[in-house]
Amino acid sequence: MDQTAQDFWEKFECWKKQYQSVFHKLIEEIMSCGYSDFDGGFCFRKWHELNQDLVLDLNVSESELSNRIIDKIQFIKGYLVDIYFDGPDFADKYYNFLEFQCPSKCDNAIGIWLEQDLEGEVEAGSYFGFQGFDMNIFCRSVDDIDLASMRNILPFDRMYLRQPKGKIWDEQSIRSVVQQVKEDIEFDYEVIVTPSNKSEELLSINFIFN
Repeated sequence: MDQTAQDFWEKFECWKKQYQSVFHKLIEEIMSCGYSDFDGGFCFRKWHELNQDLVLDLNVSESELSNRIIDKIQFIKGYLVDIYFDGPDFADKYYNFLEFQCPSKCDNAIGIWLEQDLEGEVEAGSYFGFQGFDMNIFCRSVDDIDLASMRNILPFDRMYLRQPKGKIWDEQSIRSVVQQVKEDIEFDYEVIVTPSNKSEELLSINFIFN
């Protein structure tokens, strides 16, 4: 392994240790309180759990929350492996979103929930370490991640987006983010992209890949 690659993966391992430490402490706090406050528990939530309490409303267990940590790390590792195939410069460009996965920053970032449709033919991802069907990611901008590479790890058919602090989507912001998504995905895939409002807080984008 050359020095550039070594530095890249050492940086990931450092992030992983910090991520695990922060989130295991957060899980202990959530379980001891018997509820998850919005700022602390937000980063754990799936898109359909956003306005519900993980413990009081959904009865999510400590082991389930721990599994979500493991899945997130494995998904991100697979994603980083994928983008590194395009070279260290490309990988560095799409790496810095990791800082927004922490509890103190995710509510101030764009939230993205990727979901695979299980009703049709289920496609397997390219990274054996992650074989889930949904994942959330937080970033400053959609341009800070490579969605086409993420689809190699999780072959999603649907995406939900939430603006920072749950800001309501308007026509201009919808047009802007849909254009960003299309430019990313269409560079690698032949796809039909169809946006729709799931709610004022959530924008839903459906994909039909050919």
